[in-house]
Amino acid sequence: MAVNSLHYGFQSTGAHFIDFNDIHLESDEKAEDLYQRLSAFVEDNLLRQGGNITHHGVDVTEDEEASPTLENLVVLSWLRLIHHDLPKLVKQRYGTELRTRTLASIKPEISQALESLLLEIHTRTMRTSTGDQFLFSRGNPKASNGRTTTKPNRATKVCPKCQQAKRPYFNHFLSECRFLPDQDRKFLAKARQITKVVDDTSEFPQEENTGPSHSEPATTLRVQVRQSPYLNAFYAHHVAHITIDSGATGNLISHSTVKKFGIVMSKSSQSARQADGQSPLKVIGEVILYSLEMIDLLHLKEWLYSHLTLKY
Repeated sequence: MAVNSLHYGFQSTGAHFIDFNDIHLESDEKAEDLYQRLSAFVEDNLLRQGGNITHHGVDVTEDEEASPTLENLVVLSWLRLIHHDLPKLVKQRYGTELRTRTLASIKPEISQALESLLLEIHTRTMRTSTGDQFLFSRGNPKASNGRTTTKPNRATKVCPKCQQAKRPYFNHFLSECRFLPDQDRKFLAKARQITKVVDDTSEFPQEENTGPSHSEPATTLRVQVRQSPYLNAFYAHHVAHITIDSGATGNLISHSTVKKFGIVMSKSSQSARQADGQSPLKVIGEVILYSLEMIDLLHLKEWLYSHLTLKY
């Protein structure tokens, strides 16, 4: 059988690429580590010049490079292995960006928002299961008269997390999974409490309301997650990483940076709060680095465009 050289002296055949299907997210593995494994596997299986593997009967005359489409497939496989609903949610959340950018190019933004994306998937799942159980209790006449109560069949215990990871034991609920993070476990416990309240309420007779319904339609608000722009500047031969926040009401600098740069600090009576508008920020002092009087304000715009380069 023809072989192709890999790193560390290993040999690969044309069938080695099929092992890509055996890659799964391990129980204690981080998402970024999984992506690195996928990328390394694809890179190791790129065709090399001088190998004995042919493609459609044609010898490889130059080393293969990873194309943008191949990079997109790696990111798509990465999302699917983390959660089977994640690719669909990414398409909904980043639909505007994907009109002009490739999936691989927005991978850093997806990595930063990965925790919130998975939490949204769990929220949707719990909302759907809770709603279905509530509809069953309200729609069953025997369960509402208090005389003959028929309980629904007990749901089959299946953990989607362990089932997706192809673990041998998945006959338990997701809330009982030992691989579930503590934050998700607390969320599911709270959802179970809400479900119990709904079940207890449905046991009492409900008065039939024939009047018009005034309930508001359910709405979902989208929150755009993007990294704040920043610029790298210099102060007294020190590199300063400055984050640009147009919504901030003041310019803040950490105390450690002030001491590192040797900046003179004076006392200040100013106060500041965090983004929630309530949590206070401890203000130690005030510093003045330079004055804009040195710059002609009429040419300030041109000066900014020629000296500052914002990065995202």
